[in-house]
Amino acid sequence: MKNHLIWFFAILALAALLAIGCTVLGIANGILILALPFTLAGKGLRALSLSGSTGNMAAIVLYGVLCLLPLLLKLRGKRTWKDLLLPVCSALLFYVLYGMINPACRPLILRNDAGTASMAGAVYSVLLCWGILSLTEACSEAGTEKIYGTLRIFLLLCVAECVVGILIGLGSCLESIRSVKAANTMPGLNLAPTYLFMVLSFAMTVLEYGLDILLLALAGKLLLQLQADAYSEHSFRASRVLSVWCRRSLILLSLSGAALNAAQIVFAGSLHSADVVVHFPVVGLALSFGLLVLTRLLLQGKELKDDNDLFI
Repeated sequence: MKNHLIWFFAILALAALLAIGCTVLGIANGILILALPFTLAGKGLRALSLSGSTGNMAAIVLYGVLCLLPLLLKLRGKRTWKDLLLPVCSALLFYVLYGMINPACRPLILRNDAGTASMAGAVYSVLLCWGILSLTEACSEAGTEKIYGTLRIFLLLCVAECVVGILIGLGSCLESIRSVKAANTMPGLNLAPTYLFMVLSFAMTVLEYGLDILLLALAGKLLLQLQADAYSEHSFRASRVLSVWCRRSLILLSLSGAALNAAQIVFAGSLHSADVVVHFPVVGLALSFGLLVLTRLLLQGKELKDDNDLFI
């Protein structure tokens, strides 16, 4: 399980690098950071191949070794059907690296920067799929204590992902402001209202992820209480607090989103760009009702435990 967590941390680090790149360089250039290992490998292999016959032979060997690297992820232990994704990833890597070495051989739609990022993303998606399936399998066979520990780690990863989401939102906001400024260069244009609503949209992103971080912190507290004693008063109270804040976050996000959408329509005559988004938080609603059920179950369990203690 530790190996799978290492891979997930690596993926999260790539996401953080992407977020920082999008914020500093803009979304278009930031996304290319994901493809950087593939583009550098392609350029290096191409330069080595063109250096002479010996260099060409070395490039071919190195190319084969690089493409077979995914197979090294499962050298030990029992292999299952999910491990068939590793040869698939290796075959995909042969195609992607060949395209990086010889850009002219790519399909026309993949010859631009977006195509480069898409080719790299395809490899990442197969690796991520294998990692998720492996982690699911490992958790199903692990003991309760290990599952508690793994869940705590993933709560921290979710917090980190929220921070990454805020950074990506900041990069998107800055990119939108630059785009509007570049597209409206006539003297006398008042772009301040447009900028204001773009900042408010980013504030909605910060609010959403900020509430998610709060809920994750409350979930972490509940997890600690459940691990100590699932039927204690502290567990029941932590579950109830988390349930209440889930409902509050849904109400707050729904009201603020509706207010922002309505305000953009009302002031549309003063805006040069609008972004009306209709949110229907099905997952949030399901989580709120699920936590409500958990709270009721914990309360019933506590009452039964108290009755048993009195009987004893």
